[in-house]
Amino acid sequence: MVVVLARNGLTAEIDLLIDEIEKGGRIVCDESRGLLRLVKAVIVAGRKESTVNIYGMIMRNSSSSY
Repeated sequence: MVVVLARNGLTAEIDLLIDEIEKGGRIVCDESRGLLRLVKAVIVAGRKESTVNIYGMIMRNSSSSY
């Protein structure tokens, strides 16, 4: 989803999406590959703040699955 938003120039919506995930309190991924794809897509889209927010969520939830 992030890749499609970036491709269409909807970078502000990427930030909103990451904010909604952050308000949910944690990242839940069945596969670490999915999380890596999310981080890569956010970085490629140039969304530094969203990248930092994802990293913060990972660190807060490091004791549980992310």
